[in-house]
Amino acid sequence: MAEKFYDPIPERILDQVVAELKQALGDEWVSDDPVTCICYSRDQSIVRAKKPNLVALPAGTEDVQKVIRIARRFQVPVQPYSTGINSYGGCIPEKAGILLDLRRMNRVLEVDPENMVMRVQPFVSFGWGQCIGEKLGMRLINPTAPPTPSILANFLDKGVGLSSTKYGMGPEHILGMTIVDAEGEIIKTGCDAYPGLGHVNLPGPGPDLAGIYEASLGVFGVCTEMVVQLYHWPRHEIFTALTSEDEDLEGILRIMKALVREDITEEMFLFQDGYFAIGGAENNEGAEIMRKYMPKNSIIFYLMGKTEEELAIKKRQLDRFVERTGATYVKQAFMDLFNQALDARRCLKITQQTPRAERLRGSFLIMWFNTTFAELPHLTRLYRNLLRETVADSDPRAAKDPFPKESPAVYVQPMEFGRTIGVEFDVFWSPDDPESVKRTFPVGPAVTNLILDHGGWYERTSRAGILQSPRLPVWFPVLKEIKQTLDPLNILNPGRMGLP
Repeated sequence: MAEKFYDPIPERILDQVVAELKQALGDEWVSDDPVTCICYSRDQSIVRAKKPNLVALPAGTEDVQKVIRIARRFQVPVQPYSTGINSYGGCIPEKAGILLDLRRMNRVLEVDPENMVMRVQPFVSFGWGQCIGEKLGMRLINPTAPPTPSILANFLDKGVGLSSTKYGMGPEHILGMTIVDAEGEIIKTGCDAYPGLGHVNLPGPGPDLAGIYEASLGVFGVCTEMVVQLYHWPRHEIFTALTSEDEDLEGILRIMKALVREDITEEMFLFQDGYFAIGGAENNEGAEIMRKYMPKNSIIFYLMGKTEEELAIKKRQLDRFVERTGATYVKQAFMDLFNQALDARRCLKITQQTPRAERLRGSFLIMWFNTTFAELPHLTRLYRNLLRETVADSDPRAAKDPFPKESPAVYVQPMEFGRTIGVEFDVFWSPDDPESVKRTFPVGPAVTNLILDHGGWYERTSRAGILQSPRLPVWFPVLKEIKQTLDPLNILNPGRMGLP
């Protein structure tokens, strides 16, 4: 499925680059074998495959420096790659060149229980980091993702977790970074920029450059180390869910917004019946049966307390909230089933699983964006109409699936105490079915335009790609100027974020 490169590197130059990289890293850590390169040409997304010219595996920051300086001298593109768990082409080398595989950088370099921080390299996954933190009674803020993604990459890409309701997105958990820029120079941000001061949240006194690198997909620099915040395990908690009689989103979103403002829960998200069923059942057939008895939309959340008394107070406040708003508790039997099937405490806080969604058809297209509670119901209706025109199945038996192809799969995550919400639209597709690929491929660009036309916006640039950038007349020229200043040769991940 791999395509030819846009700008093939002359064989003479490629041979020199390979020779110098092997001298710098060792022969076994550089390869231009075509089969190896094809293996790096795609991810789990529907984005077209593109293979690199060669693959290099550095062992640390100094090795990354060497690679970038060689690439700069020969003006060869460099594409960073951590765990490779990406849902929208973030690891695919748009302009070929060097695929910088960071899997050898796989260590937790430091854990500081007193200051509640952990220093990680790019290949350290959430599952790995969580298990280390758990032994100390601490945890990372987990994203809504499986345990395999890179902590460093997910936080840098503004990853969203169940606790974003209160604690914010990925960058809010970053205290310091080590970055190699396009000239091969090492840049330190946050606490790392001030040796001797320790692991403190220190964005000053001078300007902090960290924001330049957030959600930049390696366009401005390669992050090789990150200091991340740890959090205490909650001592007491209740795992529960609310629903509404309203099948549409208006009623349940009204309840969710009011619940966020109560400030009694730290983790909250909205699941639809199909997601709930897929997560709670052992197979697709079981999910189809379970879905028939599920409410369409459910707000799932934890009440947490340092003491049993605090938790009891929050539970009484929740009961009064339910009585006042007309919300309904999801039947405890379903909560017990969900917890039994996935071990909700461990799944959602330590080694979260994607809720078996790929099992449905093999893969799914994720479109993540931000909007408001008021805008989302209308936007969802437009999204449903778009799916009916593009991916709907004419076979009436398909309507019995946990997620019919024309059914909008919607995940909702409150942000900033409800001032905004993060939304995930998913389309399930089959990689081994040409008709499914053909129907799904145009959905991403169409939905991106739909979102931007109807009150949505992107905080993570990777989700909008080339479509978003030219449509933002203020942001796009500034981004181009930053890129041209920091990387005038355009070697770091060229072709991303709409940059020429």
